[in-house]
Amino acid sequence: MKTLIPGPGLLKAILPYQYLLSVAFLFMLLVAAILLFIVFFLQQYRKRRLRKVQLRTLFSDLIAGIAICESEEERQETLQEFLQQQKNLRLQQAFTRNVLIREIVRTKDSVSGSAATNLQWLYETLELDKDSLRRFGSSQWYRKASAIQHLAEMQQTKHLVKIYRDTNHANYHIRTEAQIAVVKLTGFSGLRFLNIVSHPVSQWQQLSLISQLQQSEADATMIAPWLQSGNSSVVEFALRLVAIYRCHELYDLTMACLQHGSPVVRLQALGAAKEICNETTLPTLLQHFDKAGKGE
Repeated sequence: MKTLIPGPGLLKAILPYQYLLSVAFLFMLLVAAILLFIVFFLQQYRKRRLRKVQLRTLFSDLIAGIAICESEEERQETLQEFLQQQKNLRLQQAFTRNVLIREIVRTKDSVSGSAATNLQWLYETLELDKDSLRRFGSSQWYRKASAIQHLAEMQQTKHLVKIYRDTNHANYHIRTEAQIAVVKLTGFSGLRFLNIVSHPVSQWQQLSLISQLQQSEADATMIAPWLQSGNSSVVEFALRLVAIYRCHELYDLTMACLQHGSPVVRLQALGAAKEICNETTLPTLLQHFDKAGKGE
């Protein structure tokens, strides 16, 4: 009996077919693996979301109880009672602590007086500032920015120096959070970062900073050098402050800004001049616009 040996044509027909089968099989395995990963991810996401909802409910009760306490002893009793009831809470887990931090910060933003003081006590007693500080050291900008926000909201002035160093950070989000934080922690004196900032201070950021200054008194000696800054956005912001606080002692520097190269600064200078005007303002403005008209 003769053994049949496949010819070259038959081999060429079989090999591509087997190759296609192998590729199709590998593709099916890859699709199956991706589907399994998606299912696993969705399950974990759902479990994590449910856990977060449960934790928020638990912590809202704790926060409400602590907020209404009237003494140190009452705060300690409320906290210990909660910890005894929730022995399986795993409060040392990073996820659990992050949820608690966010709940405390969110609540403190809407309360004041003794309630705010009590929430700050809870934050410090559970050493949650250490968690925020770890996030502050993260290389991911959004983690660092949120940590700065939390530290400022919880009045952690002991970390002020670390936060101040980031007021001129290259990342916009980190920089703006740090700037708002130092003003929130120290008031008007926190604006000293304007002496070193090399990046533009956006108009939105200027308004955010002003909103943090509602309870602060202005220091004209600090504003004066800002009116002569090489950063036009700093000059613009300084003129806003001149107008808001009516710094008449800065009249000459304000009027000098009418000659500034930035049209935004010149417009802001007009607004500031209106708030601190005197008998020489109108003639000065007329002279200025007359020169501008002749220059055109």
